[in-house]
Amino acid sequence: LRSSSAIACLAVGASATIHYGKCPRYLRLYEFDIHRFMGTWYEISKDKFNIDEIGASCTTVNFTLQPNGYITVYNRALEPVRGYIKSAGKGIESQVTALGSLVIDYEGMPAVDQPG
Repeated sequence: LRSSSAIACLAVGASATIHYGKCPRYLRLYEFDIHRFMGTWYEISKDKFNIDEIGASCTTVNFTLQPNGYITVYNRALEPVRGYIKSAGKGIESQVTALGSLVIDYEGMPAVDQPG
């Protein structure tokens, strides 16, 4: 996927995973304050079906609001063999799914007209 999305209630860095049954539903925060969301977040739970997370620990994501309204997204995790791995992207609030919903792109610029 060219553009992945994350929901402001910290579905950090959405990626392709296997889920059985219906798709999971995430609740959006209707009183979302983007300034309070900025900073470093720590992973407290793993998706055991996500191959990218197997063996990884000390996983964090840092969100930094830029003057142009975009958000810098920086992910970091410790893997047993490769050491620290990192990925960076840009995010923006979605104009489709409204307040508290982010579109994050790790390959280019996120589009505000995509659902978050």
